[in-house]
Amino acid sequence: MATTSRTTYIHTCDLCGAEKARDELTRLVPIPISEGDGVEFWSAAAVGPPGDVCVACQQRPITELIAFLKDRRAEQEQARRAQTVKGRTQVDRP
Repeated sequence: MATTSRTTYIHTCDLCGAEKARDELTRLVPIPISEGDGVEFWSAAAVGPPGDVCVACQQRPITELIAFLKDRRAEQEQARRAQTVKGRTQVDRP
């Protein structure tokens, strides 16, 4: 007897939460500002997580998009701080 598994992807706008087709969304990625020294860091952890925005939300004021990206970055930094272990840790091994 053979079994088949199927994966379903649901694409949503991160601003309005509406379910959209994949081609209706644009990925916004925060990019670090260059200091002119030619060194730029492209780590997702350094600049924040991307966000997917639908066509309708792209018509919203740019200030809303910037605030959204800043909120996403703050959420990621808070989650990273919560994972930081302070002091000595002990790992039990069998």
